[in-house]
Amino acid sequence: MVPCPRTRTLSVYAHSWASANRPGWIDKNHARALKPAKLPDMSTKVKVFTNEQLQKILEACDTYPERNSYGHNNRTRIRALVLTLRYSGMRIGDCIGLQKAHLQDDKLFLNTQKTGSKIFVPLPESAANALEKITNSSSYFFWTGKGLRKSAVANWQRALRKLFELAEVKGNPHMFRHTFATDLLSKGIPIEDVSVLLGHKSIRITEAYYSHWIKARRQRLEERVREIWT
Repeated sequence: MVPCPRTRTLSVYAHSWASANRPGWIDKNHARALKPAKLPDMSTKVKVFTNEQLQKILEACDTYPERNSYGHNNRTRIRALVLTLRYSGMRIGDCIGLQKAHLQDDKLFLNTQKTGSKIFVPLPESAANALEKITNSSSYFFWTGKGLRKSAVANWQRALRKLFELAEVKGNPHMFRHTFATDLLSKGIPIEDVSVLLGHKSIRITEAYYSHWIKARRQRLEERVREIWT
């Protein structure tokens, strides 16, 4: 098909203008010079619970009010929530939406709301047993399934703040997730696998949050290799 004279004229004019004002713009692919954006180093903002703090939090579960306006058997439920957050690395919103059908023996099926990742993560016996002790009539462990999930999340966030006060520990629910990740990294789990368990869209996100721990692990590995040759 032969282009109409007007279209051909406009094309020639555009090429001439680009050549005169942007030399090399047409002939070169300047997109190749663009570099991917760097994610900021978030590792300095990551805070984790120590083993001593975790122990205090679990002990505080036994002194938490047994009954309040949100129902009964609260000590059992809040202990199960703490252990699930600690050993699954889930965000609190995903944890509150956790269905009982997602627990198979000692394995927890994770379907993160933020990224849609679907994986299984094994739980220690203490965490799996704590979940099995929850005997509410809902199909969810920590939510009635009625009303908005964000309202249930807000209620549990308040409950955890009270628990931290009882334990005399400064913290927030997301610190369980950071503790889970750094514990795996410190024990030699590859960052690629940790990234999958956290449901990150990219391994670069995991590296941005946990670069300090990755660097420390590499240094320990170098030291161990040096010990072999001495």
